[in-house]
Amino acid sequence: MVRDWTEFLRADVVVALPNTISPTYYDADNQPPHDLFDLVIIDEAHHSPARTWRAVLDHFHDARALLLTATPRRRDGQQLPGEELYHYPVRQALQQGFYKPVQPYIIDLPAASTREFVDRVIAAETVKIAALPEHASSSILIRAHTRKRAEVLADLYRELGLAVPTLYSGMPRQAHDDLLARVRSGECRAVAVVNMLGEGFDLPRLRIAAYHDKHKSLAATAQFLGRFARPHPEHPQPSTTIVARDIDV
Repeated sequence: MVRDWTEFLRADVVVALPNTISPTYYDADNQPPHDLFDLVIIDEAHHSPARTWRAVLDHFHDARALLLTATPRRRDGQQLPGEELYHYPVRQALQQGFYKPVQPYIIDLPAASTREFVDRVIAAETVKIAALPEHASSSILIRAHTRKRAEVLADLYRELGLAVPTLYSGMPRQAHDDLLARVRSGECRAVAVVNMLGEGFDLPRLRIAAYHDKHKSLAATAQFLGRFARPHPEHPQPSTTIVARDIDV
């Protein structure tokens, strides 16, 4: 937290987090000066309707504001402040090589298939694809809706010979950080996740998605698939999403 705002008067550029610059985190006698900035640039601006984020825009009301986001539609329907000045379509990003296509591997199954049967088929196909030479360096993300589901899926993949730990919010911080380090290094090839490794997470070797439990909104789905759409010269292999065909696919 900032104790003396005058230190920033000599700076041309200040990089801050919402919880270090938002006036909601400061007492009345230690508020940042209203005229501290001429321009406020907010990344991940789809969070700007949140109280602490919006307070930044309201507090520095005389500064121009530029909001940047790759997720312009919020799941709660709240609108972002301001007017849209520029839109960069995904199609153009693909054409210019900033994104790479994510190839869907859609499995047709009998209508009366049980969840256990669907999980086993998705897991078997995932392990099969991961064994291809082109995916020798690929990491696998197994998407689960709940912690219990993640544990069930992890056990299933272990039966198929693939060691799969689980990653979920609320796990001990040290265990969380250790597991992420193993995933990033490639020591841990696959991980079952519960609403993790989404926004802001970048892992170039992440190339296979076992989409057991699909998201319930387009925005969340786009963010999830975006983890696999980032090209990297050291991992040129195709990105693949394995999913069962149903009413949503």
